[in-house]
Amino acid sequence: MTRRLSSITLALALVACSDTSDVTKAENIEHQINTSLRAGASTKEVEATLGRLNIQHSYDKYASRYQGIIRDTGGPTDHAVVVYVYMDVSGKLTKVETHDSYTGP
Repeated sequence: MTRRLSSITLALALVACSDTSDVTKAENIEHQINTSLRAGASTKEVEATLGRLNIQHSYDKYASRYQGIIRDTGGPTDHAVVVYVYMDVSGKLTKVETHDSYTGP
């Protein structure tokens, strides 16, 4: 009985921790942005792409970047994807960074 209970517990833990294809991940979002935009893209292009991808965002003039966050990504934990799109002084895209962020209750 104890062995069976341990097996069931292990199986449930593996299912809960498994990576599902419908879960949004930072690397997938970064790939989508980089597919849509190239270095040197304008602020209009960046804003249009972030809007099309439903990424709520704002512009931080002190860091010269757009910053956004995607919440409720569908995973089994409190997971969000943080997005940074860096611009140069002339308003052209220089690089994109994304990070997975996990928080507790």
